[in-house]
Amino acid sequence: MSSTHDPYLPELYWPNKWPRRILEAALPHGVKFTILIRSTLPTQDFDLYAKYRGQVALMSSIPTLDDTFARATEPRTPPPSTSLAMLKKAKELGVEVGVVVAPIITRGGRRDDLEKLFDALAELGPSVVFGELLHARGSNLARLRAVGVEAQTSPAADREVGRVFEELSKRYGLRGVYWHEH
Repeated sequence: MSSTHDPYLPELYWPNKWPRRILEAALPHGVKFTILIRSTLPTQDFDLYAKYRGQVALMSSIPTLDDTFARATEPRTPPPSTSLAMLKKAKELGVEVGVVVAPIITRGGRRDDLEKLFDALAELGPSVVFGELLHARGSNLARLRAVGVEAQTSPAADREVGRVFEELSKRYGLRGVYWHEH
């Protein structure tokens, strides 16, 4: 439903429920959707997801399990723990789920953070896990510096994060694909 913009932004959902209206119009005709979100508003439409479970895949971006770090770096997104719980509920309803581990922000303790996340993902059992390093474009780095986070986005950092991502995917038995920036 969207690969670059969350279709479940509050201003898109309320008051007209545009995402739901799109799904209601298309799903009965066999249209298949992969819905990539940050929001937890999809829970409003879980009845449709369950009814058309073979046509809907729900993917959420979960960059960390550290709710405090996530709040500092992405204050307008739900806590990662809430997103993970939403995906678990969707999976219980028989909906295919996936995770995008992004943006991966290089920082002290990053490897431990990724290991905890992959452990939780192994328990969830998503159909696929994608990952990518934070992109060094726009105001990304400046916004992080404003909250005291210095992130590395070099080709070397990208290669190292990709190596760790692929190692953890294999160790935890996940179908993981890392998207290299460089």
